[in-house]
Amino acid sequence: MTELIPPLERLGEEIERMAHGAKRAPAWRAWLRGGARRPSLVVALALLLLVAAAAALAATTNLLTGEPVTDPPGMTFRSDTGLGRAIPGSARLTALRVADPDGGPPWGLRTLRTTRQLGCVQVGRVVDGKLGVLGRDGAFNNDNKFHELPASVLSQSQCLPLDAAGQSFIAISRSGLPASALGAACAARPLPTLPQHLPLERKLPPPCPKADL
Repeated sequence: MTELIPPLERLGEEIERMAHGAKRAPAWRAWLRGGARRPSLVVALALLLLVAAAAALAATTNLLTGEPVTDPPGMTFRSDTGLGRAIPGSARLTALRVADPDGGPPWGLRTLRTTRQLGCVQVGRVVDGKLGVLGRDGAFNNDNKFHELPASVLSQSQCLPLDAAGQSFIAISRSGLPASALGAACAARPLPTLPQHLPLERKLPPPCPKADL
């Protein structure tokens, strides 16, 4: 089952608090005691509250939570080769937030370190304190959901060696990134045309919408 998104979790906690701790609402307690003997009524109420909360959330944010981002098929990271693997506990979401020109969740940065003594930066949209991407611009079949980006997904990272002081400096660079924040879903810059006979998985992604760069 898909994990409840934080606003719905908070709604559930508030309902539980009201049911078990509200001394000013004896009618509620009496109703709930009677409802406990009528399971179908309790289930119907819970479903109604969840549907109403989901509708309200969608109306205000237009975002629901989807499956998390993963590395592309066949791309694996080992602790002793290449970029290494992300060190658990090293990831830090910075306080920096940058508004998107077209609205929606702000942009943010996360830093982390790897087992190969590299410092990495991940860029994405921030929702409820989590870094992720949006299902648009070809990402996640354009489902318009928020997809969390785990720190372990190094394919979505810029990494450079740490210096003697344990710091890493990422050079300023100019590269396109779609509004989804998932660069692999579409091509931000013109790419060479590949032969048509190549397997589908080796073909390049379609160009990103110019309005979303």
